[in-house]
Amino acid sequence: TPTRDGSLPVDSTTIVDGTDHVDLQGGGHGTHVAAIAAGSEVGNHFHGVAPGASLLLIPSTFEGAEVIEDVRFISSFARRRHMPWVTNLSFGSQIGPHDGTTPYDRTLSTLTGPGGIIVAAMGNEGIDDLHVGATLQPGQTRYVRFTRTKTGEDGVYPDAELALWGQTPDRAVRFKLRPYVLTQGKLLPMDAAFWQRCADIRSGADRHNLKEHWSVRLHMNRVRVDLNDPAAEVVFAISLPASVRSERTFHFWCERHQGRFSPTAVPGHAAEHLAPTADYLVGEGAATIPSAIAVGSFTSRKDYPDALHPTPRGNRPNVVLNGIDQVGLRSYFSSNGPGLDTLRVRPTVLAPGSMVCSALNALAPGFNPEAKTTFIADVLKRGDRTYYYGAMQGTSMASPFVAGCVALWLQASPTLTPADITDIIRHSARRPSVMQKAEWTPLYGYGRIDAYKGLLLALKHAATTGIARPGHSAAPVSLSLTPEAWRILFNAPESQAVVTVSALDGRTLFSRTLSRPAQGSEVVITPADLPSAAPGILLLRIVTPGAVVTRKLVNPAR
Repeated sequence: TPTRDGSLPVDSTTIVDGTDHVDLQGGGHGTHVAAIAAGSEVGNHFHGVAPGASLLLIPSTFEGAEVIEDVRFISSFARRRHMPWVTNLSFGSQIGPHDGTTPYDRTLSTLTGPGGIIVAAMGNEGIDDLHVGATLQPGQTRYVRFTRTKTGEDGVYPDAELALWGQTPDRAVRFKLRPYVLTQGKLLPMDAAFWQRCADIRSGADRHNLKEHWSVRLHMNRVRVDLNDPAAEVVFAISLPASVRSERTFHFWCERHQGRFSPTAVPGHAAEHLAPTADYLVGEGAATIPSAIAVGSFTSRKDYPDALHPTPRGNRPNVVLNGIDQVGLRSYFSSNGPGLDTLRVRPTVLAPGSMVCSALNALAPGFNPEAKTTFIADVLKRGDRTYYYGAMQGTSMASPFVAGCVALWLQASPTLTPADITDIIRHSARRPSVMQKAEWTPLYGYGRIDAYKGLLLALKHAATTGIARPGHSAAPVSLSLTPEAWRILFNAPESQAVVTVSALDGRTLFSRTLSRPAQGSEVVITPADLPSAAPGILLLRIVTPGAVVTRKLVNPAR
């Protein structure tokens, strides 16, 4: 039986295979993400995109086998209840082929289909210098400089994981990868015993995509201790032997938070230096899944309303935390495409990911509302419980925004496929001028998400596929209300509808009667339709055989 808000109750269920036994001590990331997608309306305007959706929350260790099991469980759970589903994956890595060919990626992709969608975060490595790549001619060598500046909590430099992938699927290892150390301004090769202590370097051809793969694990603490140089770096000479008959392309990644490639040239090899680039950073394990909707972040706001430190008049000051970005443009941290899967674009779309306000988990270990890294935007009291809402940023926030949009679209058309969702985004996304009229770019994807236009296309898709929603609905319309236009979208076919706009004194300023409005049809009211309306509050009223919808609207001053 649906609950009062129309969602279905979901019982606590144990995943049968038993990998959910780990007691994860989360930091509130999952709470914030889930509430962006489908948080309830509690009167503070910080509800989710699809507040009527049912939430199925699964703790995870993020191990590949468990993620597959979790998504398979969600798919099975929804199928038994004849419900469409969308899964949000707000995690990722930079270690992998970035082409969607891993068994993990392929398995998850097969779980999607009509009424089953995966939405995934691109990652937050947009300025982190984690990628280099080049096409080498036979006999050519390039130098890559790797450094690590941050130690762990114990003062030790943790290991760094790197991966190089050739792009020719011929089961052959052609490149040569030779490590050096850069210490006191000198480039030294070191002997085999040193590298046996300080690194684990392996190569081979991947059996799934047939590409050349080099796996590198650097023990940076051992490197610096052995050299007695806390600033020592590792340099890789990457060469293509002259015996190879044709040019070859490679991409080389470092795992996030484990170091970076340096833009500074290696002494004595400036001409052969390979500087890091900000492209090809599609998040492995999520955004690389072939059928996933890959989501980057744009900046919809740069501040948050500080609920804990009001002004003397009781107002909440807006505290600016993101002073780098321009509102409406890609967030500086958002990872860029393209991906190496030539059949699909990455990212698919951008969504709000900067200073997004959502629910926080006050029960998370170490939660402190007064901490400098906790940005409280609202505090609610319910009995003896206190609930907090706060701001976070990242593509982890942008991804559930799109997941919520997809949930709304699936409600309109429950058999939408990943390809349908991508097509809806392609035709509905808002493209900022910096895209220079391109349909897609590696920074913006198809542009910024537009939930309303996407819903309009989803409703039309449902109508063309024979999925007509029943008329006389209690929720007959969806509304998009902006200063430029008020848009009224019919969620289902109706036998009749009357749309009116009135002043508070009862005068009718606009009236239109529609005979048999179709599912997905629109009524658009612009300021030009209200020439006699004064600035201030107006009443919008939509009457259908099954419902009466009334909204207070603000008519802006012209």
